[in-house]
Amino acid sequence: MKDGAPKTRKAIVTDEHREEARLLKKIWSAQKRPTQAVFGETYGIGGQSAVNNFLNGVSALSMRAAKGFARGLGCEISEFSPRLAKEASELGALVTPGGAMTAREQMQAYSIPGPVNIGALQALGKALEEADPEARKTAEDLLKKFVENPSAHADFLPLIARRLSGEIPKQQPNSTPLSSASR
Repeated sequence: MKDGAPKTRKAIVTDEHREEARLLKKIWSAQKRPTQAVFGETYGIGGQSAVNNFLNGVSALSMRAAKGFARGLGCEISEFSPRLAKEASELGALVTPGGAMTAREQMQAYSIPGPVNIGALQALGKALEEADPEARKTAEDLLKKFVENPSAHADFLPLIARRLSGEIPKQQPNSTPLSSASR
């Protein structure tokens, strides 16, 4: 490299990275999810181009991106990156000897069928704690329907989150709660 030339830190993409991207894209394609831009911002991956570059093997997956994809897709890092799963496991053993439950183990322990997003449920729990009583009541009603039949009502989780955040306004008298959700 010439003196004064800019130095880049971009990782070299190897065959292992391309295989990770192929596996990740397979999981991505099998699920209903938001746009790449929304997904990337929601799960701390970056913008639309970052999500696209990871999915297509243009950029090597980072631990941060792998964590975001796993949370957002409701899967384990090991399902698309054994390399990063091993690294995460080694780090986890240093932080919590004996290990914490994985997202999949949490879903199984609480009888939550896949591909329900454990990260969304955790965010929902936090939002419920902070919500006003009326929003909490609406969210609890929708959660009851979700728990009764998670597969049929998986779309309720985003509605609940939007109601708790105030994005969906409070009900007017004589209106039905979230009429678009009362299927």
